[in-house]
Amino acid sequence: MAPRLSKEEGDEIDEAIYNDPIIDLNKLAACYRVVYSTIQRRKKKLEEQLYTRIDPRKSAGPSPLVTPEIWQYVEDLIERHQMLYLDEVADYVYMEFDVKLSISIVCRILKSARISYKKIESVAG
Repeated sequence: MAPRLSKEEGDEIDEAIYNDPIIDLNKLAACYRVVYSTIQRRKKKLEEQLYTRIDPRKSAGPSPLVTPEIWQYVEDLIERHQMLYLDEVADYVYMEFDVKLSISIVCRILKSARISYKKIESVAG
């Protein structure tokens, strides 16, 4: 069994195929000491990736709900208005970005940003 290609060698092969679509695959296989079918398979995957614009190495899950812009907006909002409730922060995000965040997501954003609230003692009078 032939040794596996390193990531660098695989990237070099992909780049060679991408830059010269009519490259001789037999010469490329000989250069990298792999069998012809390996080069042929890499070329087919590269063509599929270019045609569908889907990177098979990335997970096919949904894109994240919280973008870096929303993240920064929440941090800036808390800096300016420290007494906001979590649902109010979610409402502001909805009004600004038209993205509905749950309270748990807002809480996770604040926790990741290392922002915490002090307990406010109510004054019974």
